[in-house]
Amino acid sequence: MKIRFLLLLFVTTTLWTACGADVQKNESAEEISSGNNGEVADNKSNEGLPDAVFTEAEENISDGIIRILTDGVWHYEGVLNMKAEKTMQKGEGRWVQFLADGTFEYGTFDKVERKGKWQFLEKKYIIELIYDDNPSELLGFRCQFGGEETVVLIGDSRYQTNAIQMKWNKFDLRPEKE
Repeated sequence: MKIRFLLLLFVTTTLWTACGADVQKNESAEEISSGNNGEVADNKSNEGLPDAVFTEAEENISDGIIRILTDGVWHYEGVLNMKAEKTMQKGEGRWVQFLADGTFEYGTFDKVERKGKWQFLEKKYIIELIYDDNPSELLGFRCQFGGEETVVLIGDSRYQTNAIQMKWNKFDLRPEKE
């Protein structure tokens, strides 16, 4: 019992110390969307934070994630919305395609419904989306990958999307009506 307590105390102290440094770094990034005038920022910036020094390994990880996101079409499996009456919603035929030039298309079956720009914030594992038809609407989701074929986009409170989690599966082509 005493060993468990000491182990718990050690782990808690270590996490507390490690997280304290992150809080200080992130204090200036509270308003992530301010100052961009509807434009997607350079992929190497962290919106309000100084440009980070990336090691070769970190750049390769970022490049790998961008390759995963842009290599195929992501089919919508469902969304968990904590604010909606119906918590799990299916989206038959919905898809999103991230292109290497920093643009994306979103639609249902063969119809493109919206277009915009996207960027991946490496240090936070957040993907930001700005729609062309409403540049003031900035959405951000933390990415959690299940290999290269599945991604769960988890809402983030800085973007007022924290009640939403979406699961997407990668395919070669857009979905077709049966």
